Amino acid sequence: MKVILHKNAIIAKLALCKSLAIRDVKVRYAGSSLGMLWNFVHPLVLFVTYYFICAHIFKLKLQNPDYSYAEYLFSGLWPWIVFSEAISRCCGIYVENAQIIKKVMFPIEVLVPSVVFSHTFYLLFGFLPIIFYQGLTAETVSFFNYISGLWILGFGLLAFIFITIGLGWIVAAFTVFFRDLQQFVQVVLNLWFYATPILYPVELVPTKFRTILACNPLSYIIGCLRCYLLGVHECVGVVLGAIAVSLVVLVVGISVVGKFDIHVRASL
Repeated sequence: MKVILHKNAIIAKLALCKSLAIRDVKVRYAGSSLGMLWNFVHPLVLFVTYYFICAHIFKLKLQNPDYSYAEYLFSGLWPWIVFSEAISRCCGIYVENAQIIKKVMFPIEVLVPSVVFSHTFYLLFGFLPIIFYQGLTAETVSFFNYISGLWILGFGLLAFIFITIGLGWIVAAFTVFFRDLQQFVQVVLNLWFYATPILYPVELVPTKFRTILACNPLSYIIGCLRCYLLGVHECVGVVLGAIAVSLVVLVVGISVVGKFDIHVRASL
């Protein structure tokens, strides 16, 4: 009986996550004439800026002739933008919903996943342009490659969701006690961006600094998603690394939620 009740509680929380995520997508651009297209204006400006600086000023070139630097840049930049926006939203999610959390026994653990699920939708939506572009123009990549590589996308999305939820739970809980953490997280994300192979390929990094990339969990997550988008299927090591690091972060996040639940409610 307890197992059934526990199962029903999980299903109910997942349903609530789904409802909150759908509401977030609908409300975010309600009343806007362009709607969800605004979600891509900022990333597009960043992409054009970074591409011009890196490709035309610094003359960065890739060793792999199967895809261009523009495709390499976009396939890494877009997942990072979605990830950083999700973490930023998660920082203040408990504070923003303080009235609901204090008045009723609201399951606060569903707030972070709802934010992550809505941003995962944006992530997938943003993948469509590069998939169609690659499928129609690339000589070595076809739509069949994307279908046969769905296992890479599946594991990549799971890793993305796990690590974002885990980190989201951590920063959301600690922001309740340290309100300046939200600004500190922005600084960390800015540094993290340049410590992740998004603008540059790993081959250009001096050997003595590659240990930093190996210790960077986002290197595996973005690497996994990039493998799918660029049609590279020989990436089992990257996929396994992405799943491993994301599960570790998720477990830490779960422990934080369980330990600080009562303290968070009392401090809001």
